[in-house]
Amino acid sequence: MKFVKMAAIATMALTLFASCNKNDEPAKQVSSFTLRINDAELRALEAQVADKTKAEFSDIKVIINDGQKIVRLSQQADIDKAKSAEGYTIPVKSAVTKVAVVANGEVGATPITSYQALGADFAKRVPMTAMVEGPAITSTPDPANAKNITYTATLTPVPQMARLEVFGEIKGSAFKADGTAIAKRPNPFKKITVEEIWVNNYLMTSEAGSRYYTPSNGTAWDETTKAIKPEMHDVIDATKDADFRAKTICAAYQLFPATTAEKALTELPAQYFDHLVLKVKLEWDLSVAKNVAVETEEGYVTIQRFMMRTTGDLDKGFEAGKIYKLDLGQLNKDFKDGDTPVTPDPEHEGDLKLVVKVEPYEWTAVDIKPDTSNGYKK
Repeated sequence: MKFVKMAAIATMALTLFASCNKNDEPAKQVSSFTLRINDAELRALEAQVADKTKAEFSDIKVIINDGQKIVRLSQQADIDKAKSAEGYTIPVKSAVTKVAVVANGEVGATPITSYQALGADFAKRVPMTAMVEGPAITSTPDPANAKNITYTATLTPVPQMARLEVFGEIKGSAFKADGTAIAKRPNPFKKITVEEIWVNNYLMTSEAGSRYYTPSNGTAWDETTKAIKPEMHDVIDATKDADFRAKTICAAYQLFPATTAEKALTELPAQYFDHLVLKVKLEWDLSVAKNVAVETEEGYVTIQRFMMRTTGDLDKGFEAGKIYKLDLGQLNKDFKDGDTPVTPDPEHEGDLKLVVKVEPYEWTAVDIKPDTSNGYKK
């Protein structure tokens, strides 16, 4: 994984127009479908992508009436025309009742690891879809020839995955979530360092029958059956630490939302949540800390449940098209004198849990944090 620059994302809108002969007469009437794409802006996600980079498409597939007509725009000239005010015109022979758009390829059975660390190609590599039908498609007869009808539909393509961004620093319970010190509350820590980050228990493909989960062997990862995927792992070394703490870079992961089968469940059981695992180093200030005997401690923090504003509000999992932002300052309250969510191994099996708060951006951003009920796995 690579670290990414952070900024805001705007949604993309597609506007579609079509005209056809009301009687489907192939003769002298002009029958056409015009695709027009608003050139919305996407945020810069990695250092080499400029801020407010315009939406990019490597490929646009237009599906009319459930495949009655399919048109693929893969040439840059055609894509640029579709993005222009004039639009890209497609001949049609019947009324348009349903329109779908697939941009930047179809997910299919592509593994989620293929969508990590996209760098400058992010804007044109994340698959997006949109569909409208029935009343959402308006029809306007041509005043000069009632046999010609213009069909208009507006679509907003949504990415087919969610994005989780992790950044900031953990200071301890003497600080608020925004990093400001709490008056008259001494800090038992000299420093807390996040050294590595993993995502675990995720969907490898969009409709996978089970989640990709690497367990613990009691001290570290047990990769006997499910090896750690390097694309889902970041090392925050000394060259990245300051920028990571300052929130100018983040560890970012694309994730598939819950599968159709998972969404059908009344409540999404904990085994279906995406997990975030941090390897941390605690440096205690023994002149303040009264409940510890060692100056340094290393271990893992496993976050198995997230929330936005209230406990349980993310229990259906991360939604496609949203960027979930986890500022590690949200963990400050959980790092107290002699009482932290740190365990000796990742994915520790025990009774104590942690929930973290985050929030999404549309591409929507949402700040999140560990859920206050069973968010940490301890």
